[in-house]
Amino acid sequence: MAKASATIEIARRWANPQSAKFVVGGAIILAAFAYLLFTATSSSLVFYHTIDEVIAQGIPVGERIRVAGAIDKDSIEWDAERDTLAFTLFNPDNPSQRIFIIYRGLVPDTFWTSPHVIMEGEYTPGQSFVADAMSVQCPSKYVRAEIQ
Repeated sequence: MAKASATIEIARRWANPQSAKFVVGGAIILAAFAYLLFTATSSSLVFYHTIDEVIAQGIPVGERIRVAGAIDKDSIEWDAERDTLAFTLFNPDNPSQRIFIIYRGLVPDTFWTSPHVIMEGEYTPGQSFVADAMSVQCPSKYVRAEIQ
């Protein structure tokens, strides 16, 4: 008998319109928070690819990616009027795999001496990679001593 009265009491509480409004309001707030969290994380998510992956996979047009590679120093062209840097990035393991980069933005001072960069932007297959963010990979300061 005690179980039946407890069940009736729970049903009576849920049947109360004020409790139902509270539950529905809480569910709406929770759904809104989940939506905001999803949109914030999905828009800032950028995948990292190697040059051979970009060439082989054919990244969808308009998808933001990061790509790393070695800089072909002979290909660097700087247009001061347009603040545009153009150069070729190649795969250090297979120098024949190359991507033409067009970058507009601030160029780090270390770009001119660094052998490697990570570029972020959009790739158009068969054309070029238009980047709007650049990270220069600095050489490691730690050099292992040779054991004799």
